[in-house]
Amino acid sequence: MNLKFMLVGLVCLLSVQLLTGCHQDQTIDEALQPKKTASSAIVATFCNFYDELCIQTIAGNEVSLTMSQANTPSETPLSATITSQLPVTNIKMTLSGRDMFMGVIPTQITRIADRVYESEFIYGSCSSGNMIWRAKITLTVAGKDLYYYFDFKADNNRT
Repeated sequence: MNLKFMLVGLVCLLSVQLLTGCHQDQTIDEALQPKKTASSAIVATFCNFYDELCIQTIAGNEVSLTMSQANTPSETPLSATITSQLPVTNIKMTLSGRDMFMGVIPTQITRIADRVYESEFIYGSCSSGNMIWRAKITLTVAGKDLYYYFDFKADNNRT
């Protein structure tokens, strides 16, 4: 009987240590939060291109993303327009599946105006009919690398 209580106690102790990441000064909620470094921030935004401009602000820089077609159809040439509030360097964008691995699609970005960039791409279709894509935009503002994540539904036909 005592062995059973000791085993339960040991399992509980190990579980608490794993959840807190072995840091005594961290709460469980803090340990479960995504880690951020001084030079980057990670935030995800879900976009509905029919109703809204997709905007994120990280470290004082507002970035917006729009698509050439609000329904973001699969297997169709699309273009994304990226606008930055502040001057940026090293801007890149990749596309990947948020919930399903569909590979990583690098895109070529072209500057079309001051702080406005465009990228053209095509992504594949998903047999499930419910594909969420993630556009990851990486850029540098004043020597600081920032990462913006914009999630959107492919083949988002309004009914």
